Amino acid sequence: MPPIGGAKCRHCGSRDVRLSRISGGKSLLLVYRCRACNHHFKAGLNLRLALAYLSAFVVLVLVLFMLATILYHSLADFELQGLGLLPRQQD
Repeated sequence: MPPIGGAKCRHCGSRDVRLSRISGGKSLLLVYRCRACNHHFKAGLNLRLALAYLSAFVVLVLVLFMLATILYHSLADFELQGLGLLPRQQD
């Protein structure tokens, strides 16, 4: 899946490129190989990796929000019990 407008080799300027078999690692860019000069270069956006990062970020934010909510309500109940505004729980 070439980037919009097609990929262009950064070394020789040729548009005769293909997706490379080597991985781009953790980079969000796709790795291409120029058929004219055999150089590898990065271009375009690796949507799968970008979506994976975005999904992980959303899950992290939700987990942190839930933990903050639980902690907030626990501290609020503890303070209200200390002020005598909530009945103490019997053990």
